[in-house]
Parts: sequence; C-alpha cells; structure tokens
Amino acid sequence: MAITPIRRSLDGLSPWDLEAVQRFAIQRANDDVLRHARVRPRLLLVCQDHLEEVDLDADLDGDPIAAFMALGSRDDVEHRILWGCVPVEDQRAAWVFGAANDEERTWWNAMRLFTRLPGGLGSAEASWDLSFGIHLRHPAGPVTTLARDAPPLVLLPAVEPPMPKIGTRVDPAPPGAVVPTDPIEASNVISQLGFEVGVARNGLDGVLLFLFRGRTLERWHLQGEIPCGLDDLVRAACAHGDAVSAAVALRLDLFDASGSIRRAVKMTSEAGGQRWERILTIVYDQEHGDEPVEFQVFGTAPTAAGTDGWIGVAPITELEIFALGTSGEA
Repeated sequence: MAITPIRRSLDGLSPWDLEAVQRFAIQRANDDVLRHARVRPRLLLVCQDHLEEVDLDADLDGDPIAAFMALGSRDDVEHRILWGCVPVEDQRAAWVFGAANDEERTWWNAMRLFTRLPGGLGSAEASWDLSFGIHLRHPAGPVTTLARDAPPLVLLPAVEPPMPKIGTRVDPAPPGAVVPTDPIEASNVISQLGFEVGVARNGLDGVLLFLFRGRTLERWHLQGEIPCGLDDLVRAACAHGDAVSAAVALRLDLFDASGSIRRAVKMTSEAGGQRWERILTIVYDQEHGDEPVEFQVFGTAPTAAGTDGWIGVAPITELEIFALGTSGEA
C-alpha cells in the first residue's frame, strides 16, 4: 500500500542537532498525552530542508516498521521518528522511537507513564525515560506494536497540507446588542450568545471566528490544519468584505491553573486597536469523569494589538478565501 506524507516546514528545527530533534519529538508526544490521553501513532522524517509526516492511525496494508528501516538509506533524511502508546497495567505508556541516519546508526527511545484524567486529559506529572544505542538492526520494545505482517509501507512524494475547511454564517446582531468598541465588549457578546459554554460542554473541532461588520455578525468555522497560521487567516477574513469593528476567535486549549492543567475555552478578541484574552477553564466531575461541573474564568489585561493585530493588518501570506454560503450552521 502506498501513502502520501504531509510536507511541513522545519520551522527553525535543525536536522543536524540530535538533542533538538529529541526535544521536538518528545514535546509532540507530550502534547498528545496532555490533550487527548493518548499518542496518535505516526511516522516523521526529518529531512535536510523539511519534514514529512505520515498518520499511522489509518487502516494500513503495509508495514510501518519495515518502511522505517528502509528509509534509513534515503539520502535526504537525517532522522526517522515513530510515536505511539501502549497499555501498562492500569496506566498507559507513551513512547517515542528515533533513529539517526548517521554512520553509527544511532537510535534512541523515550517513554513515560500517564493516566487518563476526567475530561479526557492525560496526567502531566511523570518524567520521560530516555535511552540510547548504536548500530540499529531492528526496533524493539513497544514500537513493535506498529508492525504488520505485510510488505513495507510505500511512501509517495510528500504534498503540502490541505487548506482548512471553512464554513460561514451571517446573522443580524442580537436584539439590543451594542456594536463592540473594545475587546471585552466583543467577548461578552459572544459569551452571552452561549457559544463559550456550548463549546465547553460539547467540544469543538477547529476554531470559531466571529466578525462584527456593522449590525451583522459573521461566524466562520475553521476546521483542519491551518498552514499559514491562524493570525493570517483571521486577517484575510477581516479583509474579505466591509470594515470589521471587532473580531473574536474561540477555540479549545489547555490552561495551567496554579499547576493544574485544565481543558479551557480560549476567547481572543480584538477591537478598538486592543487585544484581550478570556479563558474559561473546565472543572470535571471526579466521579463521573467527563461531565463539567464548574467553570472558572480568567482574563488578561487588554494590550495594544499593533502590527500583530488582525483588523486592518494585511496578511503576511497571500491568501484567497471566499464564503461557502450565508445560510445554515457553520
């Protein structure tokens, strides 16, 4: 079976710095653990001028381990990395396995235990155990759970990530609502409409973006990877149509509340040349697991948006976006 990797920028990562590659790979795994209480299996190639990533969560007909070993002879690849997790008694173990395409065929393995917490989060307290070796012949340990009784998985030429799916809806402003003139007012409108608590209770795939254009409120639902970055996409959306007086981006994220990692709804708003962030953290029922029982609100002090703002700032990346429609749920 052949599969097409996604090509990504190195984004400052040096392919020739082994420790930097290890930190990058372990951080990716740790993010998966904290956010989802699992590590999505995948294969990453650190090439000399880009990254190539393959999702191994799909039903594959080829063997990822055999492909991993075969890719050791590809001239433009500096490192190969595999991710995954396995059950260990009443916990799970996250693991990262890497191999350098150097003369000594250096390999390394990182592992840490975690437990699933209420809300589908993973525990954060365990440290990573790191081991090394040389002259890699064949991976051993948890990584072998990815093996398939099949020929090597074949990798096609890598392609750029697809642009995100964008759905839109345009509504009149709510009765009695004021046109926001500052970011706190803008966030309050979105919160009063129920979107904030709705996302906290029901989850959200992607980002909700709200744009105030006069007496209308545009809702954009951005799903999927955003290769150009969220800021540039918001700038392009603001420039698409009449003048925007306020913009609000709403998404699920993590928040450190005095050492306790919580799932949170982050609402970033901009209006009147100022930026503000409101964070609604979610406290879950310890007995029933994933049922929210309390919300706690945190807020930052408004700051000047400046040249990093959304409204009236041209995107760094040239983008062409268009509304998919003006009716129906985004």
